[in-house]
Amino acid sequence: MKHYYQYVIGVSKSFNPTKCYVKGGGTNSSIIAGLRKNERTPAYCYESKISGEGVSFCVWYLRIRDSKYTRNVFDGIIKIEKLIQENEVKHGVNTDLIDMLSAFLLKEANPVCYGNDSRLTS
Repeated sequence: MKHYYQYVIGVSKSFNPTKCYVKGGGTNSSIIAGLRKNERTPAYCYESKISGEGVSFCVWYLRIRDSKYTRNVFDGIIKIEKLIQENEVKHGVNTDLIDMLSAFLLKEANPVCYGNDSRLTS
C-alpha cells in the first residue's frame, strides 16, 4: 500500500508542539515558535506503529505567516508529514525535495485569483 502514497503529504494547521521530542529529552516547541516567515525546522523521522506495521514519516514545520500578524506564537505555522519510502528509510529524504515541497506550500499560502476579482471592485 505504501507505494500508492509516495507523492502524498499531510499538512496540519493545528498541532500540539509539546508532542514533538528532541534527542536528549524536552520538546522542540521553542524551535517551532522561533521560526521566521518562510523558515522551516529540520526534518526528522517519526515511526508510527498504529497500523500494526512500522510506517515512517518525514516531519517538519514551516512558518507561512509572519508572527507579528498572529494571535499566538504557533499561529501561522503548519506541520508537514511525508510518508517515507523504503529507499528513503535507508538513505534519508532528499533536502531538495523537502525544500521544494515547502516552497509549493508557501506559494499556496498566498493565493491570488485568476483574472479580475469582483471583490476588489466597487
